[in-house]
Parts: sequence; C-alpha cells; structure tokens
Amino acid sequence: MPCENCNGTNLKYVREINLHECEDCGLLAVSRILTIRGEKTQNLLPVMNRDFAPLDILLNEFNLQEYRNDIIKNYNTLKVALVLNRVDEITAFCAVTYYTLSQSNAEYNIHKICAFMGVNKNKMFRINKRIKQHYHKVGVLGKEKYRIGMPNITELSEEGKLFLDSLGSNYTITRSIMAAILYEYSDLTQAQVCEKMGVSLPRLKRHLTVIRNGKER
Repeated sequence: MPCENCNGTNLKYVREINLHECEDCGLLAVSRILTIRGEKTQNLLPVMNRDFAPLDILLNEFNLQEYRNDIIKNYNTLKVALVLNRVDEITAFCAVTYYTLSQSNAEYNIHKICAFMGVNKNKMFRINKRIKQHYHKVGVLGKEKYRIGMPNITELSEEGKLFLDSLGSNYTITRSIMAAILYEYSDLTQAQVCEKMGVSLPRLKRHLTVIRNGKER
C-alpha cells in the first residue's frame, strides 16, 4: 500500500516502534498501530505477541488473520531447523506467509504484500524456495499421519502422545520434531530413532532442545 502523503512505495518497517515509515517523505503509517494487550478482554482482538507484531500488521492489512496460527507454526518450526538463519525478520515473515498461503489455496497478492512490508521480492522468493525444499526433504506430518499412519506412534508413552498434541499447536510437526518426541518419550536409543525416522544425529539433538524447553512451559 503506497504512502498516504506522497503516494510513494518506498516503505520501511521500523521494528522499534512497530510501524512503517516512508523513506521518501518520512510519514509514519500511524493508522496501522496495533495495541498489544496483556490479557484478553471481551469483544477485542485476540492477544498478540509483540514478537509477531510485524506479522500481525501484515495480516490485518490484507485481511488474512485466519491463517495466523499456521503461519506462526511454520515460522517457529523453520527457525528451529535454521532455515531462516541470517534472514531478516520482515523477509522471513513474508516468505513464511507466502509459503503458508500457497499451501492453503488462499487468495493473496504477494507483490502487494512485499511492497507493503518493504521487502525485496527476489530475496523473498529465494527464501520461499528454501522453505519448500526443506519441507519436501524432512516431510510434514499431518495429524492423521502422526497419530494413525506412523507405526512409531505405538512406541510413544501416553504422556508422549499428549505432549505431541500440545506441541502441534505451536509447531508444524515434521519428521525431525517427531523423532525428538519419539526419543524423549520411548525406550529407543538415539541411534534407533535416527534409523527409524531417517534423521541425522545432529538434527535430532537440535530438536531435542526444543522438546525439552517445551516441557518446561
């Protein structure tokens, strides 16, 4: 969306104030301020995590709020897998949003989204390609697969099955995450889990950190 003052498209997101600034005339897009509330109140928007304020601005601008949870799950998962390593936050949000929307058959205009967020389109497309390659390689396990279709699920303890369901609200369940849960909540060794799930030992150990941090929440 162009600047309301000079109609320019050279907008830059300023994280410190959670607003876009026009680099041509300096106008702040104050109409897009979001209130970050500490608790839910009746008849108000859901609570928003300040860490995801840029994403919330994007989603509200293009009326895509219904995809927020899926986008955040993908974002959290890709951060753990280091797919978004060294990618600036705004570009990462746009790339993950693009991937999630394309998988959901949603209506969107990625060119307008990039212009609004001040993101280089070519760079965003390169990150999106990296995301697709990662998910194709590691595999995304839908709930039907990891609860019914995977024989390894029978080796999980009941506590592990409950934890798997709870983690699924914050992360996209990939083969690596499933492997970490399987090791943590079964009698299998790391070598046995790596062989069964087809993941490397370093990847298993990296995701174990996430699993164990999740248990502390």
